[in-house]
Amino acid sequence: MVDADGDGVTQCFDCDDTNSAIYPGNIEICDGIDNNCDGNIDEGFDQDGDGFTTCQGDCDDSDASINPNATEICDGIDNNCDGNIDEGFDQD
Repeated sequence: MVDADGDGVTQCFDCDDTNSAIYPGNIEICDGIDNNCDGNIDEGFDQDGDGFTTCQGDCDDSDASINPNATEICDGIDNNCDGNIDEGFDQD
């Protein structure tokens, strides 16, 4: 049994045996990686249920209508989290 990354979990059970920070039973952190090998990424960090976490670019994780895939609307809010407010609506 080989444990290539030295995290104490052999490659038969480790979903990434090249990274010692990724192994079954590890604590999930908000980093865009499945740290605990359960098949989910950043579970528990999406507070509004829109499929995006703050580490995945959600600039308001308390409002599901605001996320990186949202359509920008003219409302004084950065709906698509690109750093611009109401882009495309200023006609002059």
